[in-house]
Amino acid sequence: MARLYHDAQGVPVAFRRTAEEEAAFPVAGAAGSVAFDEAANAVLAQQVADGPQAYRVVAGVLRRDGVAVAVAADTQRKQDYEALVSGAAQAVADNAAFLALASPGNAQVAAQVKALSRQSSQIIKRLLQLARGF
Repeated sequence: MARLYHDAQGVPVAFRRTAEEEAAFPVAGAAGSVAFDEAANAVLAQQVADGPQAYRVVAGVLRRDGVAVAVAADTQRKQDYEALVSGAAQAVADNAAFLALASPGNAQVAAQVKALSRQSSQIIKRLLQLARGF
C-alpha cells in the first residue's frame, strides 16, 4: 500500500511505497495521508515518487496541478497482504508482552496458548489465500 503524506496545506511531505518503509521510516508531523494500491497504480506511484511537489491533497482527494487524479481501487490481494502483515505484527507484539512476564500463572499460559493458536490459524489461512491468488 503506497501512501503519500501531506501537511495541513495538502503539500506532500513524504512518500512510502510499503508498510515496511512506513515502519522503518515513520513520518512525523504529517496532517494526513492518501493511500493507494501501488500494484493497481504503478504509473501513479512512480510519478509521485519522482515528483511529489506537483501533487496536493485537497479535501482528501489527490490532485496534480489542480486536477483530481484517478486512483484505482485496492486489489483484494493487496488487502489480504496488509491484513497478513498487520496480524503477524500483532501476534509478535502479544507474544513479546507475554514473554516479558516474570512468572505467568497457569491461566495466563492457557490464555496465551489459545490466543497464539487463534492468531496462527488466521495468519496461515491468509497465507494460503495469497498463495492461491484469492
